[in-house]
Amino acid sequence: MTSPGWLSLLPPVFAIGMALATRRVLPALLTGVLCGGVILNLHALHRAPAWTLDHLLGIAAGPDTLRLV
Repeated sequence: MTSPGWLSLLPPVFAIGMALATRRVLPALLTGVLCGGVILNLHALHRAPAWTLDHLLGIAAGPDTLRLV
C-alpha cells in the first residue's frame, strides 16, 4: 500500500469544516473517520465504509479499550 501523502490532510480539514458549519462535533468526527477510510481504500471504494466500521469496532472491542469503559 502506498502512502496517502497530502490526502491525509483531508479528513481533519473536512471534519473541522463540517463541525464549524453544522455546530455538531460527533457527526463531523464520524464523517472525518469515514473520509479517512475511503482514502485508505481508494482501490476498493465499495468496501471502504464496511472496512472502516470493522476497524472501528475492532478497536473499540479491544481489551484495553473495554477496561477504560
